[in-house]
Amino acid sequence: MNEINLKFQVNKNKGQESRVDIIVANPPKDNLLYKFIAGYNGTWDTIRDFAPETSIAWEPKEEGKYTIMVQAKEIESPKPFNYLAKVEYLVGDYKESLIKGAYIDKDRLTVGEKVNLIVDVTNLQVVYRYLIKENNQWAMVKNYSSENTLSITANRPGEYELLIECKSIDSTNNCDDFKVVKFQVQEPKKTEITGIRSLNPLLIANEEMIFEIDSSVEDNRLILYKFLKIDEEGRIKCLQDYSSKKILSYLENKPGKYKLLCYAKDMYSSNEFDDRAILVYEVKPYKNIKIENFTSDLSSPQIVNRDITFKAVVSGGHRLRYRFLIEGNESIDSGYICEDYYEWKAKKSGLYRVDLLVKDISSDREYEDTCSMDFIIEEGSSMPIVIKDVVCDKHTNMLVGETINMRIIADGGLELKYRYIVNKGNAEVERIEYGDIEWVNFTPEASGNYEIEIQVKDKYSLREYDCHYFVRIKAMNFMPAKIEHILLPPKEKYILGDILKVDVITQNTKETLLRYVTKIEGHLVEETEFIKEQQIVVAPKCSGRYTVEVFAKNIKSTNEYDDKKVVKLDIHDAYPITNTKIKAMDVKHLVNNVAEFSADCEGGKSVAYEFYLYEQEEWTLVQNYSRKNYYNFMPFKSGNYKLLVLTKSQHRNIGYEDYDILEFEVE
Repeated sequence: MNEINLKFQVNKNKGQESRVDIIVANPPKDNLLYKFIAGYNGTWDTIRDFAPETSIAWEPKEEGKYTIMVQAKEIESPKPFNYLAKVEYLVGDYKESLIKGAYIDKDRLTVGEKVNLIVDVTNLQVVYRYLIKENNQWAMVKNYSSENTLSITANRPGEYELLIECKSIDSTNNCDDFKVVKFQVQEPKKTEITGIRSLNPLLIANEEMIFEIDSSVEDNRLILYKFLKIDEEGRIKCLQDYSSKKILSYLENKPGKYKLLCYAKDMYSSNEFDDRAILVYEVKPYKNIKIENFTSDLSSPQIVNRDITFKAVVSGGHRLRYRFLIEGNESIDSGYICEDYYEWKAKKSGLYRVDLLVKDISSDREYEDTCSMDFIIEEGSSMPIVIKDVVCDKHTNMLVGETINMRIIADGGLELKYRYIVNKGNAEVERIEYGDIEWVNFTPEASGNYEIEIQVKDKYSLREYDCHYFVRIKAMNFMPAKIEHILLPPKEKYILGDILKVDVITQNTKETLLRYVTKIEGHLVEETEFIKEQQIVVAPKCSGRYTVEVFAKNIKSTNEYDDKKVVKLDIHDAYPITNTKIKAMDVKHLVNNVAEFSADCEGGKSVAYEFYLYEQEEWTLVQNYSRKNYYNFMPFKSGNYKLLVLTKSQHRNIGYEDYDILEFEVE
């Protein structure tokens, strides 16, 4: 609308009330009709309806603040008006406005955020009323009360106006003063699922399966996730309703192909979902069966009537079954058995083929993996030679230059001979030929992985060896650092103000360096270089999840680190609220007399109290959460009353932490 400039002239005749001439100073166009309207205390009165005159004499009846509005329209225009002017005009000795200012904490916010209003006035003996304008419609938010603050949640985007109306407690006017503040609500950034991934290398029935959602959202937004499982027959099962948990863990007891449908939405979104994604996955009944090794305790060839044990080492499956087939001058079929070994005593000499078949008990296949070996049985009568054990005087992970002693315990044969072969990689490093010594010392001169093959044979045996055994040794220039334990203060809860000493127990402490990395809610706050200190002191300055990562390495190590351990600490603002109690200030409560009560509790931080009163079989909220720990009221009827107090720390976003109920009689 185009503006119209107004001019006011006061004419005061003797013995008459003051008259004000309202004049249109610059008509925007010729041949217009003008309508003059005066507004006072929320009421609008027409001074003169549409007419061609550009001025009017107006005689206000009362002193105060008026709003003068002039509407102008073209003679044949179908619109209510084409031009508008609105001016505030003071009549008489008008008092200073009640409202000094109205302030909001933010004028731009996102859906779901709160806007907080506070009104500053010149007179404390006033009441306030609040209205909000949305889509050009005014709606009452809160009727007249003594509260000069207001907090509302932005549920929809758009341009909003808050109208604050104020009047004195003893005023008979509808409104003594008002003020309007504006704010804008924006849509949050679109929630987007960027991926669904399984944290299991293989999904197996009756084993925990873990899926994680990757999403792109603003840091200060709370996103909710819902998971649905769809089986091969199209049946749908809800695994998790909307929750902030973005990691799903569940057990699937039936193998097959499934779809995992994930819905994601902002907590304040009115949509059914803001984004969704689907993952197709297969649940297998068990891990794939694989024969890792198939050996015998005695090497081929052997003599008749000698006990030979075939041993299978198999990975995968759930409940494995083993079948041993022996074909030669005699045939043996063990059938599918539970044991992963089979003992065989050959009655006849000759060449035999030994087959191993493995499958899961639930499989309907003939077998799921197979392996075979050839075995020669010869005529003979000597006792089999067996290496029962190899005893080492130290661990096979050792330092270069140290010496390890190995003693061989073998049985069988008539006179045993021993041979030692040292290999590094695919190359032979050293060999000690057959002799009578059943022990050997080995000193590695360079770092690396060594394999010592111990061969034993009877003095009269024609074989290269009758049995053999391998000892694997890892030689290092230094022993890698190893963290044994991380010790924390023995407390159930940790709160702000606690000094937390974290002690690290390591092997080979003198040669070990430690590096500490401290994080709060995943954000790095402090880290050290590799140092000798075996203790770190954590002094929490804010609540949250603290993570202390400890890296250890040997002084001589060139690796980034040799070992790592992580501890997590939850730091709380305060101890939980307990022992909430209500106390009556008077022993006896009488009708029409003020009853006073106070509440107290232990623990918490910045404790807030909320009171409910039970009167005439009805519970009523009488005092919202605040720091006021007392409540007073005047009973007007005798009878049984109850007073309930709820307590919580102000920073906690929950209904309550503790409560107490006091029952009393009013006489």
